[in-house]
Amino acid sequence: PCCLADVLGRSKVSVIAEVLKSINPEISVDVSRTLPPPAALDSWMSRADIVIPAVDDLAYSVLLFRAARQNGKTAVLCMPSGVMGWVSVFTPESRTLEDCFGIPDLDYEGLTDVVRTPEFFRGERPLAQICAVAWLAASLAALETLKVVSGKWPFVCAPRCWSIQEADVSLTRFSRLARYHRKLGWLIFGGRRGRPLHRWTGLFWSRFFRYWQERQRRAD
Repeated sequence: PCCLADVLGRSKVSVIAEVLKSINPEISVDVSRTLPPPAALDSWMSRADIVIPAVDDLAYSVLLFRAARQNGKTAVLCMPSGVMGWVSVFTPESRTLEDCFGIPDLDYEGLTDVVRTPEFFRGERPLAQICAVAWLAASLAALETLKVVSGKWPFVCAPRCWSIQEADVSLTRFSRLARYHRKLGWLIFGGRRGRPLHRWTGLFWSRFFRYWQERQRRAD
């Protein structure tokens, strides 16, 4: 919400740091314009009480969630995507992000290949961000963060999550169907022989989900 037309061309983190200081002049903000390499994540985690991976790179966000768990830190997921979104808290004892989303155990380069496949994006490119959905998801993530740090209210812990779907917000669980179809899809098509067939899986899964959505509408 702070990055408007008058700051086009400037670094987002610098703009956000200025806004935070205008809200609270006593705040201390460390700004880095580059993402730390995976080998440096453990040292970054040692400085944190809570981790909020707000990176426009799902593969790198997975690394942040892994590092948080390995270092005994709680991490908050805020993932808006088009008109959809998910918000949840991942503790060192909860289900992992990979398990909830069906993400295989790979390094950054391998994960980058995974999130570009039809199992994760039904089209040829990621969905556009819509401000209203992104801000709503961010507000829910801020609420869950407040619950965690204050300890006064129970927070929404994985596999439970806030789900934004078709202009509706609900408290639910991560989809088992989506998780298993991603795991199965990667098992079958993740190898060298299977990857050229990914273009056909996109057509299959779009029809598959259309069938289940229509079935759910009839049941409702």
